[in-house]
Amino acid sequence: MNVSYNNKKILSYFLLLLIFVTHETSLAQGQYVEGELIIKLKSKLSSSGFINHSFAGKLSQKGIAVKTSFNKMQMHLLKLPKEQSLNQVMSELSADPEVEFVEPNYILRKADEATSRIQPLSYQQMISTVSNLANGHYTQSRLAVGVDEAWGEMAATVSTRPLVAVIDTGVDYNHTVFVQSNAMWKNSEEIPNNGIDDDHNGYIDDVYGWNFFANNKHPWDDEGHGTHVSGIVVGLGIDIYEQPPRESEFQIMALKFLGADGSGDSASAIQAINYAISKGARIINASWGGDAYSRSLHEAFTRAYEQGIFIVTAAGNAGSNNDNIPIYPSGLPIPGLISVAAANSWDRLASFSNYGVQSVHLAAAGVSVGSLYPNNLYGYSSGTSMAAPFIAGVGALLLRESPQLSGFQLKELILNSVEATEAYSQKLYTSGRVNVLSALRASKAMINAQSIIPGYTPATPARAIASTGNAFSDGAAGGVGGGCGSIQIVRSFMQNQPGTASSHNDTPWGNPQALPVIILMFLPLLFWMFLRRTSSQQSTAEISEFDLRFTQRINVFEQILVKTPNGQFKAHLKNISKGGLAFVVEGKQIQVDEAVSFVFINQNNHEEVEISGRIVWTDDKAMMAGVQFNQLSSYIQSFLLRSYSVPSR
Repeated sequence: MNVSYNNKKILSYFLLLLIFVTHETSLAQGQYVEGELIIKLKSKLSSSGFINHSFAGKLSQKGIAVKTSFNKMQMHLLKLPKEQSLNQVMSELSADPEVEFVEPNYILRKADEATSRIQPLSYQQMISTVSNLANGHYTQSRLAVGVDEAWGEMAATVSTRPLVAVIDTGVDYNHTVFVQSNAMWKNSEEIPNNGIDDDHNGYIDDVYGWNFFANNKHPWDDEGHGTHVSGIVVGLGIDIYEQPPRESEFQIMALKFLGADGSGDSASAIQAINYAISKGARIINASWGGDAYSRSLHEAFTRAYEQGIFIVTAAGNAGSNNDNIPIYPSGLPIPGLISVAAANSWDRLASFSNYGVQSVHLAAAGVSVGSLYPNNLYGYSSGTSMAAPFIAGVGALLLRESPQLSGFQLKELILNSVEATEAYSQKLYTSGRVNVLSALRASKAMINAQSIIPGYTPATPARAIASTGNAFSDGAAGGVGGGCGSIQIVRSFMQNQPGTASSHNDTPWGNPQALPVIILMFLPLLFWMFLRRTSSQQSTAEISEFDLRFTQRINVFEQILVKTPNGQFKAHLKNISKGGLAFVVEGKQIQVDEAVSFVFINQNNHEEVEISGRIVWTDDKAMMAGVQFNQLSSYIQSFLLRSYSVPSR
């Protein structure tokens, strides 16, 4: 059979959709704590933050206990009797008019080390592996990203030290480096070991933070991950190998919610987030995640964002595209949240690192990163778990210079200061990795800027394929699973499970509605194939909206005017994003680091705008060059939105 190239593409999409439907079940179900649910009541019915009496009575009749309540969030963790079916209770609760949503208490895990963790080393053993060791040099990673240079331009003294909450497996707060550098945050409102909740926050003797996994005052690291992460954060401000180390430029708040096996649950993570908010953390590092979208976790991080907190997440170590199969919290579209990929020592995306042009923002050092381990040990580890705290440390450096900046502003400064290269093109939103010196200089220039926190309302991300049905629409009945109704029906058909539409369905094929739904889902594809064969008209692709999160890259063929120090010429755009663009050089001589500008003209009203930037990579074979914008203002963003409706491939 003779199949055209375009029709092959359509057939490929068809097959991918089938794979998605079958694979979506495992993602949607997720792993969760047996017998536990997180519920949110409508705020007008529970102004105190606790379950109101009428609803408490309903729960009592079902034998359901309230395990804990999340302060100021109208959310509660419920414990079901052993004989109760989680699916059945979810269905009943979600149908209650007092309930906004209900979902399982999902299990979350640390982002596993991408390679085997090197056996922890003594200080002497660690020093023997560190090259060019000298006080004042950054030697935790071989990737040169301007840390040393940034240290040379830091302000000599500051009034406060930024507080970074490391929500992880805990921290060895007795490690010599942390103790001698005074890196660990201590709760000044709590008198140690007096058995009294001095600050009335519900936690007794929470001096260094709290252990939400075991619910005690010892956020001790019994795994090693959180200590390594914390050492990377501290190491962005001082040389952690110097003996004795200088005073840390930042403070670490130890919040443990992952156990010795590296796993925890979303309820404990939410409690840790709320604690970080209440105690004034400015940055949260989250080197963990899961496949299941959790609306409750989304709302907790949104609350942190609204307090100006910078949220740093690990993109994951599966070597997969997060645009297609997202992980959370990395995939949450919160304006102050940044998703970090791992770069190797050769300034390339690490082979294990997840990526995504829409959902993973930039890369940072993530291969063979040296840091601390519990019991005064040191060692190397690789993964996006290591890249995330690098960016958390960069954020702390920027806050040190301009402490009034919000998490949203820190994210924008870091993304607009990346070093874009061809190696990251079409892989990351910014097409680049962090440049610490550029980000620091940008922060110093913002010393007198006002704090900005744009309004944001959490909504289920478009790519979220894992959650409860109720998390996708308020008040709708739902069960463990997720996606739109048609996906749920198709899933039940593919799994030979009883359908969700009828409780009386016991046919071997599950829901009898599934087959018609499948046919209806694929009819548009068949119709599109027919049109492609019979029509020569080109479709159009409009540039996606520059929202507060990121910009989707698109293919364009628009002609632009390029201005260089050696003259100007016309060229064709290859792609454009918030951070830069690529264009066809067509034999022109363009050098890396050369300053250029581009003139765009609105075809409707001939409005004209010029954007400046610099060449960051060239490809002689493809006759292309990549550009990083110097700045992309809101005016230019709106101009581009007004301007482009261009032919697609």
